[in-house]
Amino acid sequence: MRFLKYFIVFILFSGLEAGYLSADVKKNSADAKIYYNKGNVYYAKGEYKHAISEYSKVIEINPRDDIYFNRGLAYCHAGQYDSAISDYSKAIELNPKYAAAYYNRANAYHSKWDYNRAVADYKKAK
Repeated sequence: MRFLKYFIVFILFSGLEAGYLSADVKKNSADAKIYYNKGNVYYAKGEYKHAISEYSKVIEINPRDDIYFNRGLAYCHAGQYDSAISDYSKAIELNPKYAAAYYNRANAYHSKWDYNRAVADYKKAK
């Protein structure tokens, strides 16, 4: 059983997932999981444009704070700080106690040299 668990993780991150996950699927909760996992794989590979696309598909189906947060991370790594700030703000709107979203939004503000907003968010992230 342990071998099977590691084999599945290996397949997920080895690039072999592309054929399976690229299937044309209907939008439902099962598909949202596929898009989410696919986004995570692209993010882990540093393919942020593709990760953003997959997370966007999840948001169309099931807009949750953690999905906005993940897409915000991808935007941030892609250097799209305004989009990242927008997604972190949406995550905070959905979950006002989301400390990691405040912290990462502060980092995005910092990257834009907007130190006043960065400091305010760092304080909220505590």
